[in-house]
Parts: sequence; structure tokens; C-alpha cells
Amino acid sequence: MVGRWNVRLGLWVIPWTYFLFVVQPWTSLPLEKNDPSASGLKIYSWNFLVSNNDLEDVMHHVRKQNADVVVLIELGEHQVDALKEFANEYACHAWMADGVAGVAVLSKVPNTNFEILDLAGLGMPAIEVNLPANDKCKAMRLLAVHTRSPRLHPMRTNQRDRQLVAVGEWAATKAGASYAVVGDLNITPWSRPFSQLLRFGQLRDSRWYRGFYGSWPAPLRFFGIPIDHFLASDQCEVLYRDVDPHFGLSDHRPIVVIVK
Repeated sequence: MVGRWNVRLGLWVIPWTYFLFVVQPWTSLPLEKNDPSASGLKIYSWNFLVSNNDLEDVMHHVRKQNADVVVLIELGEHQVDALKEFANEYACHAWMADGVAGVAVLSKVPNTNFEILDLAGLGMPAIEVNLPANDKCKAMRLLAVHTRSPRLHPMRTNQRDRQLVAVGEWAATKAGASYAVVGDLNITPWSRPFSQLLRFGQLRDSRWYRGFYGSWPAPLRFFGIPIDHFLASDQCEVLYRDVDPHFGLSDHRPIVVIVK
């Protein structure tokens, strides 16, 4: 009888302990000021899905946001020709068309330059974006990245975690500057590798005290999980953070931030 009660107690205590000390639900309470009309640099990031051929929809909703910097993830060769029309609106741009590993960054900030990185040597390109000081934001470095999706596979999980370590190493070299990491990191905020990334890279989660912001699977909306992230250094002030309710044919909801 005592053993049975111990099991019942454990089944009650363990999930509540995890919920309170790991999930920390109070960090999703909207206590921070979150102003969509704030004056700053607007960044829009969307894993729009490599099989998404409704590119008119993609272009319409990217334009609707009128962001200063756009990050597009899962970019295939078959999508590039249509999306390169954005070059007329975003003078600075970098394109890495590589299917699921593909990523593009578009910037309206004059003299933005880019460096292609292969974090952890896994063939998943990331783009380091050097944004000069402008009338909306101080000079900052932005890392646009897509990590390997785990899919409950130990090898893929290990590869994702190696990428996250490399992201942390990248961030650590920027200490004291304004920098941020944006993209589909394929990890929830309650995972140990995520916490290690924040600690080692001296980053903070832009979700904190603004909302929950589940981004995947997109149709679940609030009941999804936040795996698309914007992580910022202390010098990068986040004025606004949200998810775009539109997701079209993608399985991810886009994220929107305003920084200065």
C-alpha cells in the first residue's frame, strides 16, 4: 500500500516540479511593454517550408509586414527565381538555396553585409548579418540559423545540439556588442541545450514576460510549441515580439520583433 502511494505521489510531484521549475509559466505572462508601433528595426523570420509553392502568398505576407530585415528558411532552388523579386525592395541580400538547409536574408539597411557560416560543419548554412548603425537601430550582428530537426532520432538530436553549441560559441565572441540569433532552432525553451545556449552565449529569450508564442505546428496556434526564436544580447533592446497569425502552407508561424 505504501509503495502504491509513493508511485501516486511521484506521478503528481514530478510533472508539477517540471512545470514550475523548468517551464516557469510566469515567464509567459505579458508583463513587459510590447509595442507593435515602436520605433525601431523590424525583423521578420519565417520557415515557410521547402515544399511551399504558393510563393505569391509568401511574398504578399512578407510585404505586408514591411520589415527592415527578412529571414526566410527552407529555401529551395525552385523558389529562388520568384522570391528574388524581393531584390527590388531589399537592396542587400544573401541567398543560400539548399532545400531544407536553405536560408535567405534580405535587408533594407544600407551597406548590410553577410558572411556564410557552416556551424559545426554539418552542411546547414547560417548567415551572419552585419547591420551598420542606422536611424532605427544601433550597429548589430544578427545570426540567421536553422538547426537540424531531431525527429526523435539520437543522431539528428546530437547534430542539432552541436549546432546550438556552435551558435553559443559565435555569440560568445560578440560579448559586449549588440547581437542576436534568429531562426528555427528546432528546440523548446525548456530543454537543457537551450538553457546552455542562453548562458554560454549571454543571450536572453525575447519571449520572456511577453507571451508564449507557440510557432509549430502552425495550425495548433497557442497550443503549439515555441521552436522559432529570437535571442538577444543585453545590448540589443527588444521593443516588440510576436508571432504572425498567418502561416499559409507552412507548418511554422512567422515571428516578428522590433529592436533598437
